[in-house]
Amino acid sequence: MQRKTTVLTGLDHELSEGCPNLTDQRIGMVCNHTAVTAQGEHAVDALLEAGVHIVRLFGPEHGFRGEVPDGIKIESDRDALTGLPCTSLYGQRLRPTAEELKEIDLLVYDIQDLGVRFYTYIWTLRECMAAAAESGTPFLVLDRPGIVGSAIEGNVLDERFSSFVGQKPLAWRYAMTPGELATLYSRQGWLGYSQNMDLKVVKMLNYQRGIWADETGLPWIAPSPNIPTPTSCIHYPGTCLFEGFSTVTEGRGTEFPFEIVGAPFVNGEDWAKAMEQFDLEGIEFEPAVFTPRSIPKKVDKPKFMDDKCGGLRLVCSDRSTYSPVRVGIALIKTLLELYPDQVVFRELHFDRLSGTDQLRLNLLAGKTLDEIMLSLESSLPGFLPIREACLLY
Repeated sequence: MQRKTTVLTGLDHELSEGCPNLTDQRIGMVCNHTAVTAQGEHAVDALLEAGVHIVRLFGPEHGFRGEVPDGIKIESDRDALTGLPCTSLYGQRLRPTAEELKEIDLLVYDIQDLGVRFYTYIWTLRECMAAAAESGTPFLVLDRPGIVGSAIEGNVLDERFSSFVGQKPLAWRYAMTPGELATLYSRQGWLGYSQNMDLKVVKMLNYQRGIWADETGLPWIAPSPNIPTPTSCIHYPGTCLFEGFSTVTEGRGTEFPFEIVGAPFVNGEDWAKAMEQFDLEGIEFEPAVFTPRSIPKKVDKPKFMDDKCGGLRLVCSDRSTYSPVRVGIALIKTLLELYPDQVVFRELHFDRLSGTDQLRLNLLAGKTLDEIMLSLESSLPGFLPIREACLLY
C-alpha cells in the first residue's frame, strides 16, 4: 500500500522560509531540469521570483535543461530562457573554475538523484564540492528524496577502477540523499583538500527513508532522457550493466529503456526459461521482440538501430523484495551460458560500471550466482557504518 506522503524538498523548504540562506549573496546554481518545486516550477525561476541574485548556472550530463542524450559532451553557453551564463560540467571540464567561483558567494546544488553509483550527477556534486573547497566558496545542498527504496546492494568501488561513473569507494546502491552524500564526501576527505568545507544542507520535511518516486507527492520529472518513468528507475541499477557489452542492448531506442534487454541473436523464450533456475523474488520476465530506433533528444544511433532484437522485458511484481543488481547479474550469467560466443564485453566500461574486474572474471569463470554475489558484496560491511554516520533522516 502506497504511503500518503507529501515531501517538502530542500528547495521548497528554503522558499517557504523566505530564502534565508540565499539572500544578499551572489549565487551559482548547479542544477538541471529536475530542480523543480512541488508545483513544477523550475528552481531558478522560483528563486529569481523570490529575489535571489543568481549570477551563473552550471549544468551536469544531459545539460541544464536535460535534453542532451547520454555521453554527449556539452558546450558552455547562455541559457535561452533566463539569459544567464551556463557553464557545462560535462564537456571540456567537470568542475567550476577558480575564476567562475570568484564571482560567486555561494554555490548551490539541486539535482534529483537515482541512488546508483554510476549515475553521474553524484560525481558532479563531488567535483563542485572539491572546487568550492579549494577556493573557500561556501556550498549549499537543497536536498531531494531517494526515490528507489532503501536497499543497499552490490559492492563498494575499488578505486583502481575509478572513473566518472564511480570516483570513490561508494556502494553500488547506497540509499542516501544528495545532502547525505555531500556530508559523506566532506567527512571522508573525498574532496582532495584537508581544510574543513563550509557545507550546509537544507533538509527536507516529511521525508521517510525508503520512499519511492510515486510516494513523494512530487511531480515526476524524468531525471535523464532514458529514465522516462519511475519503473525504469527501479530496473536501472541492474540493467545498466548491459551498457558494458558491445553485442547486447540495454533497451535504448525503445519505449522501455532499461526495462527491456536483448540482441538480434537472442531468443526471449529460451532466456526466460533459463532465468527460472534462480527463483528470483519480485520480478517476472516476459519474452519480447523489439527494434531500437533513434529518438530525438533521447538517443542517437542506439545499438542495433533498426534491427529486430529478441530479449526480455522485466516486470517488477514486488519492489520491496526485488534486487535489481542480483537480477542484472543473473541475466548476464544466463546469457553467457546460452550464447557464449556471441556475448562480447566492453571490458573497460563494464569494469568501471561494476567498480571491479572481479564481477566480469567470476561470470566468465562460470561461478554460481550465490558465489558471485558473495564475492561482490564482501566489501559492503565496511561501508555501512561510514554511511550511517552521515544520515540526516
